Amino acid sequence: MSTHISMNKEVAINNITFIQKGTQIKGNIESTGKVHISGSLIGNINAKTHLVLNQEGKVDGDIITPRSEISGEVHGNLRISDLLVLKSTARIFGSVYSKFLVTEEGSQVNGSMLTGKDIDVMKEHHSQEKHLTIPQRKAG
Repeated sequence: MSTHISMNKEVAINNITFIQKGTQIKGNIESTGKVHISGSLIGNINAKTHLVLNQEGKVDGDIITPRSEISGEVHGNLRISDLLVLKSTARIFGSVYSKFLVTEEGSQVNGSMLTGKDIDVMKEHHSQEKHLTIPQRKAG
């Protein structure tokens, strides 16, 4: 049985936000601490320190955080300003922007990737959006 909660604010214990297996959250999460997800989130995450997405976890939305370890599934863009670790069971359906990237054999990214210590994750994200514009042509 799943628990369905619609919320705009996080619930934190010891500055860690947990979404347990079997729980579905609808709404954005803004956290000054760590976020651990084993359930499902439909919304964006902005975690100021760290995000862990466990193997059974799923996020339908964008993720912004300095550090992240992904073992589950993400349908959205990841903007990681420091280190992103993609475990072997990670499935990403979206673009990845990260200064440092570690991938295990078996992890999948179905989208573009931009990594490197000299990139500005937020700046590169916005410039990539501009480059994705498709010019319109007149018929005839």
